[in-house]
Amino acid sequence: MESKVHRPRVVIVTVPCPGHIIPSTQLAKYLLSMSIDVCCYSTGINYPTVENQLEEKFGDVRIRFRPLITNSEFVSPGKELTDNVSWMQGPSDGEMAVRLEEIVRNLTPPPVCIISDLLAGWSQDVADKFRIPRHVLYTMPASALLFSFACFPSLISPQVAPEHPPGTWNSMVVTTHAFYDYMMRNARRLQEASFILVNTFEDLEGRFLDLMRSEVIGKPNVQVQKILSIGPLIRSSNIEMVSAHSKPSAREEHESFAEVMHWLDAREQSSVLYVSFGSLLTVTETQIHELAHGLEICGRPFLWVYRVPNTPQILPADASTEDSLSEGLPPGFLERIQGRGKLIRGWAPQEKILAHKSVGAFMSHCGWNSSLEALWSGKPLVAWPLAVEQRLTARYFADMQLAVEVRKNDDSIVESAEVVQAISLLMEEREETGIHSKFDRMQELAHMAVDDGGSSRSNLQVLIDSIKNQPNPLT
Repeated sequence: MESKVHRPRVVIVTVPCPGHIIPSTQLAKYLLSMSIDVCCYSTGINYPTVENQLEEKFGDVRIRFRPLITNSEFVSPGKELTDNVSWMQGPSDGEMAVRLEEIVRNLTPPPVCIISDLLAGWSQDVADKFRIPRHVLYTMPASALLFSFACFPSLISPQVAPEHPPGTWNSMVVTTHAFYDYMMRNARRLQEASFILVNTFEDLEGRFLDLMRSEVIGKPNVQVQKILSIGPLIRSSNIEMVSAHSKPSAREEHESFAEVMHWLDAREQSSVLYVSFGSLLTVTETQIHELAHGLEICGRPFLWVYRVPNTPQILPADASTEDSLSEGLPPGFLERIQGRGKLIRGWAPQEKILAHKSVGAFMSHCGWNSSLEALWSGKPLVAWPLAVEQRLTARYFADMQLAVEVRKNDDSIVESAEVVQAISLLMEEREETGIHSKFDRMQELAHMAVDDGGSSRSNLQVLIDSIKNQPNPLT
């Protein structure tokens, strides 16, 4: 067995959002399985329940993303992630760079590279200081990466970039001027990375990846050597790679998890609509009422991960009390759907739910992790994008006949009739739309990508070889 003394070491830096933590953790697991040591850090913790996702068991190793900063130093007490973005803006960039520099200097053996999130562009300065490569882990779709590069005409001109829905890029980044500046600041640092590791696979987004490889690599002032698809980096896709090492999380062992699975066991195959809009975003009470009315009259069994309108937070796994469930819903809704619908308030075992045979479709905000999990499990999407890159994903999936995208009225509300129609198209008229057959094929291609000889597995080997052959200037 290879001596641990001679194992190369990598520093991984993520940001405290589930869509970034999960792929970072999966990549850490894969590196460990390839005899590479990892030291994992997060740019901060912004609310207590995210901390639960920053730690995971892998055999005898506990993968924990230790915070470089803490709430007490940079984040106002009581503020939620979407209310206060000081953990990813302004002065804290320099402070985090100082912290990471101290860590790298004191690690023995020292790291041969840094793998950091797109949103940790400041880590490039640390890598440069120690003359080691920085590889970017890009946790959004390749289409979003393409538009990141397209913001800089010297890299990709508007004539080369593919068409996209009007205002899509603006919808991705312009929530506030501060957030726009933050995104652009990090996007500029992409050019300085050595590898860009994209959580996608060639059969899904190959045309975007190939365009960037031909248009970006080799341009003046661009240091990028390779753009590698290495996904899907989701928990399920690592089953074949490292299943013998993985352990169920404490959340998966919680009694509420068993209750959800028992409820699904009692439903007919492919009959249930799973509804979830991610971990961070909610919709208005008006929209909640329209959605609830649509679910009520559609006649389908449904499992809804519900959060009270305008409360952007991840709740504990045991938060599903009757009082909290009824808040914000139409009067009498819970009584009327009893026996056919089930609501979860708080965390839900999404990948386990999507893998269940009774689930037939997924109404989703089209966050990239959720979209990949749906593809992996073969559950077509009712696409309901809310923010950031989700409009890109929703439109792309709809264009590829992998999803039915809901339409909003002039007041930006998805009406109950539209909810019913989208569900019907996906679950009642499945043969006519052709979506299920195309989704089944894309599911097969997703699995092939991470199998031996698959594109993502081969690209991961390119990364592994680079790490193991990388000389360390600190030694």
